[in-house]
Amino acid sequence: MPGTTDRHTIRDPALRGDAPDSRPARREALQAATVWLGALIVTVGLSTWLGAAQGRAYFGVPGWALVGILLPWIAFFVMHVWICRQGAADEPPE
Repeated sequence: MPGTTDRHTIRDPALRGDAPDSRPARREALQAATVWLGALIVTVGLSTWLGAAQGRAYFGVPGWALVGILLPWIAFFVMHVWICRQGAADEPPE
């Protein structure tokens, strides 16, 4: 029939996910997910490893919490901001 489309074929590139506008968003989402996964692995790994040993406290904060949670979060936040600023530099202002 004229005017009908195959129900399994999406012809609109924006809905298909390969439109030029969706590529930067997909790249940024993948970068954010990678940073998040890295932060999760580092935080859980360090906290588990350091929490097993009786360490000292720094400014009232247990050493495992400071080194295993706070410092990695700060480092990954800075890395994420740097990645976002690099990606924003690629696109021309509107």
